[in-house]
Amino acid sequence: MAIESDIQGADGRLAVKFYKYLQEDIVQTLAEGRPEADAIKNATDSALRGYTVGQWPEEINKALAYNPNQLKTLDALKMYMITGKAPVSRKEFIEQQINTLPE
Repeated sequence: MAIESDIQGADGRLAVKFYKYLQEDIVQTLAEGRPEADAIKNATDSALRGYTVGQWPEEINKALAYNPNQLKTLDALKMYMITGKAPVSRKEFIEQQINTLPE
């Protein structure tokens, strides 16, 4: 199945357990008569929810083997979802702190 190979990626390291979690989304999307591209998008949305809102057990997120840039982006999204504020760089944070010091 083309979807399975797309989700697993070229190296095929994706855990079978993770695929089981996504399978339901994929099957439902295809059952609705929607294209494979929509099914892959739904699976990706599931992965984002799994990380950002803790929808899945931690071992599933680990099985995805996110790279450091992906984790940085996911953590920024997670923080935005919690606080409603866009994340700031370390430099911007320090400047904000300095600007709040009494003179």
